[in-house]
Amino acid sequence: MTGPYRLPDGWRLAVVEHGAGVTVLEVEGEIDTVTAAPLDAALQALVREGETVVVDLSRVRFLGSHGLAALLEGAEQARRRGGRLVVVPGPDNRAVLRPLTLTGLDRTIEIASGSAQEAARPCS
Repeated sequence: MTGPYRLPDGWRLAVVEHGAGVTVLEVEGEIDTVTAAPLDAALQALVREGETVVVDLSRVRFLGSHGLAALLEGAEQARRRGGRLVVVPGPDNRAVLRPLTLTGLDRTIEIASGSAQEAARPCS
């Protein structure tokens, strides 16, 4: 990630390599106008040819329109490159599920109902 991002306290991005062809991006805090830019930059950097990026939003407390746009762009880029972007909202995380559902992005972006570790497992 590049950029002079001033991030609020309690907000973090962590990249966890999960094995061949799968990367997990853990996000914590609120995804709003300020924090969507580094999320977008991370997604653009992580989406590679034919690979899967799992975005763990289980510790996100707010998902605004700029964050939705970053997720949509990441999912579209992954598809163009023959990969996948999978969003893991976490169990009963209305802060993430509600905006995805209200905007219809739950029908456009792949949503996993389990944990990030389960979503990162290779398909059999």
